[in-house]
Amino acid sequence: MKHKFEICYVIAREGIAFLKYPVFHALAERQGVNLGTSYRRNDCAKQFIYYIAKAQKNHLVEVLKEKNFDGWLHRLCKQGARDNIYNIFH
Repeated sequence: MKHKFEICYVIAREGIAFLKYPVFHALAERQGVNLGTSYRRNDCAKQFIYYIAKAQKNHLVEVLKEKNFDGWLHRLCKQGARDNIYNIFH
């Protein structure tokens, strides 16, 4: 299942059409990766990508809560946007 999510992540990240999912699936199997018999259709890629996006959104929300984003946003407005966003996330 991990390999299927990775294929879908690449499809979403690169903006490749969902119709290409079976092609990537077949390519992985030709390279010796056992992907099983389920979730082979291109509409399954939509489901995987939905859950990948949901997980990334939840992670981002947690990071922003942890980093006190509301406080940072208030300082940013108050200081005239001189803060460096890189420092907030690293």
